[in-house]
Amino acid sequence: MTTSLERIVVLKNPVAKNGHVGNRQLTDLRNFLGLPSVTVTTSIDRDETIDSLGILEPTDLLYVIGGDGTVNQTIPSLVSSGAVLLPTRSGNANDLARSLNGKMEPWQVFQRLGEHGVRPEEVRPIQVDITDIVTGLQSSGFAINYASFGYAALASDYINTPWAEGLVKRLYDAAPRQVQKGMRLPREGSMLLRAANDITPFVISITNRQPKFEAKAVDISVTHSPRMAKLGRFPISHMSDEMLFSHLSEAGKGAMLRQFILMMFGKMKVEPIADISFDLSAGAHEHGMMYQVDGEAAKLPNNCHINIRLSDASVKALVTR
Repeated sequence: MTTSLERIVVLKNPVAKNGHVGNRQLTDLRNFLGLPSVTVTTSIDRDETIDSLGILEPTDLLYVIGGDGTVNQTIPSLVSSGAVLLPTRSGNANDLARSLNGKMEPWQVFQRLGEHGVRPEEVRPIQVDITDIVTGLQSSGFAINYASFGYAALASDYINTPWAEGLVKRLYDAAPRQVQKGMRLPREGSMLLRAANDITPFVISITNRQPKFEAKAVDISVTHSPRMAKLGRFPISHMSDEMLFSHLSEAGKGAMLRQFILMMFGKMKVEPIADISFDLSAGAHEHGMMYQVDGEAAKLPNNCHINIRLSDASVKALVTR
């Protein structure tokens, strides 16, 4: 069933980086949809949010000017009201949304929204249920916001491709030239931090297959290309993140984790053990993969075996010393 939109509700973070981009697109949104709008500005103490005001209706289009934290505030209301979400992450994510949605310009997307309406389920938090995680995370028709794997961005039907390996490169290559310039990629380190925080805490165990070794738990950092992606402790900081993650099946969690693994260890062999556990082997030392002990980076030992699984624990590694 198609929903006709009647109002634009704007949730605006006044200190959002590059917020002017979101403001400019908001002007386009108002012009092309011709709908009345109401704006809620997030406050420092966050007392006044979309949820506390309770104003969302199923016929609303929620337009967010801000980052993940701002969008996270809206999930409970979105779930309960059935409103349509149009997330904006000023700059990169807006550009990426263009490339994911048939390379349409914002005004074309907005016009499509106004002419045809949008089914709320097309833009609700994704509830992934994938049984064959060997093939990677399938988008199931959703255009996925790369920096927040929990959200569908804009309308669907524009992308339905298995997400196999090299997520960053895949999305970067798919973008038009002018979008690539604006995305300032590759920036794996930043992406990995966002991905890890959006997914869940997990455990990385690295052991040397040689007969004699001493196992010691440490925080781990991994080098993927010249950039160091520091993996520390990633608590689920927003209740909405926890809500979102609770919707995922074991296979869905595994698919999201695999997506992260393939970004981080793209050149290594990834062997699924179960829905939420993977082995990585072959090539760690050859590709300069690193771990970090007490702030000092060192190459992974030869013949190492890496096991990654979801967990409530912090990111820890068992490495040889």
